[in-house]
Amino acid sequence: MTEPLNPPPHPTSDGNYRGWHISPSFFFGWEATGPGFDASWEGEEDGWVTNGQNLHANTLADLILEIDAYIEEHPDAQA
Repeated sequence: MTEPLNPPPHPTSDGNYRGWHISPSFFFGWEATGPGFDASWEGEEDGWVTNGQNLHANTLADLILEIDAYIEEHPDAQA
């Protein structure tokens, strides 16, 4: 007999997961913004530049995996 799979982690009812805000995206399936997200306009040549704390994925499950991977590489990206 095989053991049942654990359910995947999911956002809280207010749309947060590990301090990241999750929401449906108009251009992608889902998007997440980290607790330390920052962006600035760097002029016509570079345009908008972010610190990387914004992620996108086609499914919510994939987005959760992306957040976990980002936090593993950047431990300070968790609230």
